[in-house]
Amino acid sequence: MNLAILQRDLQHFILTGAPGVHALVRADTAQSAARRIAVYSHGYYSRLLEVLGKDYIGLAALLGEDAFETLGRQYIAAYPSIHYNARWVGQELPKFMAGIAAYRELPHAVDMAKLDWAITLAFDAVDAAPIDEGYFSQILPERWSELVFKFHPALQVFAISSNVLDMKRADERGEPMPPAEVLPAPQHVAVWRRDLRVFYRALPEDERSAICVAQNGADFGTLCEGLSRQHAEDAVGMRAAELLRTWLHEQWLIGCGVGACATQPSPFNSTK
Repeated sequence: MNLAILQRDLQHFILTGAPGVHALVRADTAQSAARRIAVYSHGYYSRLLEVLGKDYIGLAALLGEDAFETLGRQYIAAYPSIHYNARWVGQELPKFMAGIAAYRELPHAVDMAKLDWAITLAFDAVDAAPIDEGYFSQILPERWSELVFKFHPALQVFAISSNVLDMKRADERGEPMPPAEVLPAPQHVAVWRRDLRVFYRALPEDERSAICVAQNGADFGTLCEGLSRQHAEDAVGMRAAELLRTWLHEQWLIGCGVGACATQPSPFNSTK
């Protein structure tokens, strides 16, 4: 028996259910051969479902065990794992859910999937040393408008359309989730890691736009111009300073310079 062929056929059976490998399995009957092979198939999918359950804790709690397993099996069939590392099995689940009509009618479920996955990515992101207020003492006042910021690779910003933050916090406290509600307007969320803890919060629109501008490599002067379209002229400086203090406290900033920090580091180690 050729081992490579046996391994190929067994993998094909596990992934597709094709029966070609049964004849290669030693057993007393065809039924016992099928049972022996099924152990590997069931074990493979059970392991993937277990991984999904750990990556999507909030979504599993929201949907319930049976509905989450059904979703997981549908997803695995549509997006077979292409990585040797099971860590990345669930990376397309939010996209998969957004493409299903039933879940488009449950925006809070899609939002929960996005939040769960962002939390997982933030936890796994590479370490980077944050800067503090003393870093800015080196900057000449006349050069502040030219400053470009570098953000921590764990920081992620994305939009939600439901009260999923309240639902997630309730679940983390061990309390029943509040009823799902659609927000009057989409809201942006920041997810990040500080030390070994992952945090998340809603972003006011001016902060969301400021982060977007800064992450795209624009300088501090351009950031302030954007704030001037949302605040009175005499309030722009104060708001910009407030945002910088917040970003420093949350450890979002890992560097800044005059036109030197537009390139962001890769969020993940190449070995992951």
